[in-house]
Amino acid sequence: MDGYAGTLHYVDLTRGTLEPRSFPEDLRQKYLGCRGPGVRLITDPVNRTTVPLGAADYAAMLSGMTDQTVTAADQFMVVGEWIGNLQKFFTIRAGFTRADDTLPRFLHEPLQEGAPRGRVWELGSMLDHYYAVRSRDSEGRPTPQTLQGLGI
Repeated sequence: MDGYAGTLHYVDLTRGTLEPRSFPEDLRQKYLGCRGPGVRLITDPVNRTTVPLGAADYAAMLSGMTDQTVTAADQFMVVGEWIGNLQKFFTIRAGFTRADDTLPRFLHEPLQEGAPRGRVWELGSMLDHYYAVRSRDSEGRPTPQTLQGLGI
């Protein structure tokens, strides 16, 4: 068996192709059952003028991994939105609120170096903007319109 479900798929971003390939026995023994094969495939030589792993590339990989045809990057993005909103539902159900959507402690203190030296991130305005971009209400909950649009 050459990997999960018997095949591994090679993604060539320079040609825009996805093809099944055999996986060498020595690498299969070393990496199968962990993230090694994916890392190896991604780190193989890539044309440096190619922007790796855009939404269309993930859509192609999703098609190859699931045997479901994902023809447009838009479909892939909807899957991501669906997952993100379901994750948010679980955190809300577990009792998490806007107060729990926070930044690491060191970002609440003035930065000590670099171009933004002395800056303290304003979490409230950042959350307001993030929630608006994600079509959530002021508490971070997905809006009814968002859920309806995603079919949830």
